[in-house]
Amino acid sequence: MVVFGQLRISDDGQSMFIDAHVNKAEYFKDIHIKRITICTEDQVSETNPLSYGSDFIYQEDYVPIKEYKPVYDKTQVLSEQQLLNKMNSFGGVALEYSPISGSSGNALSIILSGKYPVLDSAYSPRLVVATNAFNPLEDNLNNDEILFTIEGTPYEEKGHAVWQFKGKGDIKAYERVNIYLYKQSSLDTFEYVRIDSTSDKEFLHCYYQVYSEVPNMTYQELHLVLDRNSFNEKFTKKDLSSNMFFVYIECEGTPDPCTPCRLDEMTTLGVTFDYGIMFNKAMNYTRELVDTCNIPHGFIDFILNLDALKLAIDTEHYVPAIGFWKNMVGEKGILGGNKSMTKPCGCHG
Repeated sequence: MVVFGQLRISDDGQSMFIDAHVNKAEYFKDIHIKRITICTEDQVSETNPLSYGSDFIYQEDYVPIKEYKPVYDKTQVLSEQQLLNKMNSFGGVALEYSPISGSSGNALSIILSGKYPVLDSAYSPRLVVATNAFNPLEDNLNNDEILFTIEGTPYEEKGHAVWQFKGKGDIKAYERVNIYLYKQSSLDTFEYVRIDSTSDKEFLHCYYQVYSEVPNMTYQELHLVLDRNSFNEKFTKKDLSSNMFFVYIECEGTPDPCTPCRLDEMTTLGVTFDYGIMFNKAMNYTRELVDTCNIPHGFIDFILNLDALKLAIDTEHYVPAIGFWKNMVGEKGILGGNKSMTKPCGCHG
């Protein structure tokens, strides 16, 4: 699902370069990168290196930047009589919102204004948006079924002194919500008011618009340069030449149902190590071969181990790959314990 354009250790062994992107195929247009995690060879599972545990040296989440976008192309406006008819059709209990079929709105923006003779107090009235399980005749305003509330503010419209409620809140996954009106009779007391108790002239109008929270920007590419200071305290080496690195990139989203087998796996693993220390050793062997016209002792073992290591990584056989890595780089391996100063061999060792 993720393609590595570059995954390598720098020539000086001090930095790791990671360039990766979500596969450009049409199957993955709705996929984005969720997280990157890096482990060393001694932190991955010996039985299943394809998944990481709680032990790692680096992890970063890529949370999509989201914004609210209207479900409707334009705000729905109800005239005075339409509003009253709509309220009366629900028994005067509330103004009810039901989404367009197939929409997935999770935010409701409301502008409700009207002249309320029953609200002629010094306190601000309140608009309550709640689920169908809320009963205004029995439940108080601390009920868990209330999704959000909007406080009214004084407002003048067409020469009328009115209360206006203007705000937006999360309606979660509910497909229907009700809007209730409350007046504040004292500092801590609210009383439910039937919306249809106001007349056509007294209740002016209502605007409401439904929004859906959608990604405004997602991460489909990564371009990272990491040095040893980028990693957490579990990485104590002076450079990056002493470890294999397992780089896990996790995605989220919904791939196309026709995605070929295995291409729909949400985690992609890339493995890298410092090829520079291998190169230095190979050049020592090569110069000795040129000088003596004899194959240096250990050169064949070196070539076979390196080819086996690369083949195991390319074919995703990571357990034997770790074994081949240790044969090369371990304390008793071909390169010896000090990788920065390659083990001598012959006249150019």
